[in-house]
Amino acid sequence: MLQRIALFLLSLLLIAVIIPTAALGDAAGPAASLPVLVIGVQDQPVGDVTITENAAGALGATTTYSTASNGMAEPVDTDSATVLRLLLPAGVTFTSTPTVSVTSGNLQIGAVSCNQLPSDQGYLDIRINSSSTTPSAITVSSICLTLDRTVPDGQITLQIQGTAVDQTMLPPSGLFTNPEQESTLFGSSENAAAEVPLAVVTTTAPVQQQVTTVFKVGAPNYSVNGIEETLDAPPYIKDGRLMVPLRAVANAAGIPDSSIIWDPSGNIILTRDNLVTKLAIGSETLLANGTEITMDVAPEIVSGRTMLPISWLSQALGLSASWDEAAQTVTITYGTDSE
Repeated sequence: MLQRIALFLLSLLLIAVIIPTAALGDAAGPAASLPVLVIGVQDQPVGDVTITENAAGALGATTTYSTASNGMAEPVDTDSATVLRLLLPAGVTFTSTPTVSVTSGNLQIGAVSCNQLPSDQGYLDIRINSSSTTPSAITVSSICLTLDRTVPDGQITLQIQGTAVDQTMLPPSGLFTNPEQESTLFGSSENAAAEVPLAVVTTTAPVQQQVTTVFKVGAPNYSVNGIEETLDAPPYIKDGRLMVPLRAVANAAGIPDSSIIWDPSGNIILTRDNLVTKLAIGSETLLANGTEITMDVAPEIVSGRTMLPISWLSQALGLSASWDEAAQTVTITYGTDSE
């Protein structure tokens, strides 16, 4: 049987992964600082991930493979196209490509991309262009995840792997004539240089769990289950009604970006399950599955952003909305508490 080059196993100790406390919710014990995510919901934010080298060059820009039939270290081939891969579990994907940056040291990275494996595992690939000569750190931020309804209870663990981490190197295509050799040498239990608890799922029940969103008048940010997000434009009050950017208020109602339709003529269509809500710029008429609701403030465009009256939309979508006059905040609750 072919064996991996033992020398590279030593590099396992050169990678440290840290998730800053980003916290939320009701999870107890060690997972209390982890975001609590909901199955069947898109675009759920989690904390940043920082991958820190404990020695220069721990993330390699080249990988060396054994091509000998007995698995020994000679002869060898070298591949300069290395990547650092962040792999999610089955049923979990990156909603969009996170922001990746080198936050210390002189490591040089290239293209960043995310995709999904046939196993429904989302992954983020970071190209390593040049190894560091001083220990470096890569920070991955603005991470938002989408969970399907097959994700089980417990922690969502992010695996750190890829050809940039020597002990998880993959052989060139076609090196093995017997697929069983490759699957044995690079089994799933051995592919990760590190595993990071990223979030926690509290229930697999096929019901919409509660999501609480808070908007504040004039603030550039809002919070979703305690995690801060950035708004396209700050909320403001018009004729006694709080106006909020279209995308933010739709997401607060459990409507993903893919279910938001806006056309140049000013018509807005929002769909969630069997509910279709229609609005139009400048019109005080809202249609909820064909039923007319007359609003006292019309949607409008301000500085290129579509702003909607959150109280009327909350009513149409069956959301709970509460206004705090002293704090100048509105809290929107969607879904129900898990039992």
